[in-house]
Amino acid sequence: MMSEETTKIALAALLHDIGKFWQRAGRPGSHAEASAAFVDEFKHLFPYEWLDDLRDGTGNHHNPARKEIEKIVRIADWLASTERVEELGISQSDPERTPLIPIAAKVEFREEKPKNWKDWGYRLKALRLEESCVFPTTQVQVSSEDYSALREEFKNELNQMRIIRDYFGLVSLLALLRKYTTYIPSATPWEKDEEYRTLPDISLYEHLRITCAIATCLGKLYPDHLDALYRRDSNVEGQLVARLLRGDFSGIQNFLYRITRAEGEAEFRGTAKRLRGRSFFLTLLGDITADWLVRELDVSPANILFCGGGRFDLIIGADESTKQKLEELGQRLQNWLVDEF
Repeated sequence: MMSEETTKIALAALLHDIGKFWQRAGRPGSHAEASAAFVDEFKHLFPYEWLDDLRDGTGNHHNPARKEIEKIVRIADWLASTERVEELGISQSDPERTPLIPIAAKVEFREEKPKNWKDWGYRLKALRLEESCVFPTTQVQVSSEDYSALREEFKNELNQMRIIRDYFGLVSLLALLRKYTTYIPSATPWEKDEEYRTLPDISLYEHLRITCAIATCLGKLYPDHLDALYRRDSNVEGQLVARLLRGDFSGIQNFLYRITRAEGEAEFRGTAKRLRGRSFFLTLLGDITADWLVRELDVSPANILFCGGGRFDLIIGADESTKQKLEELGQRLQNWLVDEF
């Protein structure tokens, strides 16, 4: 099960840039200061004894580190931020007025990249299964008032949560962040005098999630290795900080399509229903397996990068104890699958 120390690190990393949300809604000061203020505003959601570390981990991730949790969050932020792309010709824009650009707008077919791809964007809304929310549009306008309205919705749901002190609390927080920060750009083209500016195509949710996943892996490294990463020593180049684990269930096609006729039924009657049932079973099988693995390996729910279609991708620790534990878990999983099927 996920340890208290890993949960605390995951929380600090997951909230390290939440201040960007508050800042764009009108809060003065830096986004790091706003992130620390967020911890204070919702301190009833966190164990009292964690508050100092959470404030420092979120508020000092751009300052010289004094604590290990500050180093971990800062390194994880560095590594996660390599997702950003700078491009020529992007107009300067204030963060609160910049919409998230859909990556599909840059898809190239046989012609050159569409000339108007920069005009596309997502409306600033909570994630819902509505056409106006899910699909991007052109000439999107975003304002500080939109951020303020979204923040109030987010706060109302946050205040309904129980205290976050374990894996399941993180699952709930991650779900809320997905709902309210999926259409907030993580980085924006704020640079005023730069020829190349940041492309706002990565959501705040994805940046927070990946930073959290990396941070829980960094927490398992030896202090000397962590210090070398923090100093960016040349000798740490190429050393592992995490591992990518892929699970893939075999025999799916046979399981899905060799559906025998139920006794007493016509040849094809009920086939579609059984096919849907088996598809749903496979979905659940992948979900619970990925969830079981990250809990047993003492990382966060954010470490499940992808899960679907009989396959999952996880980020796990690169330490030796994680490697040994994984071998044991793999054998237990194989034995269960053989016994069950």
